[in-house]
Amino acid sequence: MSSGTSDRKAKRSGTVGQPRQRPAAQFPRRNALGRVDSAAELMGAVVLFVALGTILVAAVDGIATLAGRGSFGRVPGWPAAILAVWMFIEEFRAWRIGPARIGIALVGAALGVFGGGLLVAVLDSFRPLFSGALGALLACLIYASIWFYGIRLVADRSSKR
Repeated sequence: MSSGTSDRKAKRSGTVGQPRQRPAAQFPRRNALGRVDSAAELMGAVVLFVALGTILVAAVDGIATLAGRGSFGRVPGWPAAILAVWMFIEEFRAWRIGPARIGIALVGAALGVFGGGLLVAVLDSFRPLFSGALGALLACLIYASIWFYGIRLVADRSSKR
């Protein structure tokens, strides 16, 4: 296509002299309905978001330690899951298939909290920051797997996908 043709198209669309904007890359990738596309991306996002949350909580704890507010690692690690939970809320909002989504979310949350709490109890010898972050990671991974496959199973059965 010649540059003259593209100039005419740009004039018709009113974009002469304006740079083309590409849509921002989104992680995890979502479809047109705002739903996460693959289980691997959902799990990868959970790991990434909990890792980032752990780094942020550790940085705040390190600053508090330098300020003389106790020893490092004594803050709870569960706030590391905040970014992942935020993603789960957006995923929940994207699936509007009725009350079944509430049940799936509750079952996933209950099993996730149970699994994460059990891991924290087993890792009692670790500092609370690290055992809590690992427990939060396990809880989020359990929830993500139950949510991803459970919501699709219900959607397929109700044909409201």
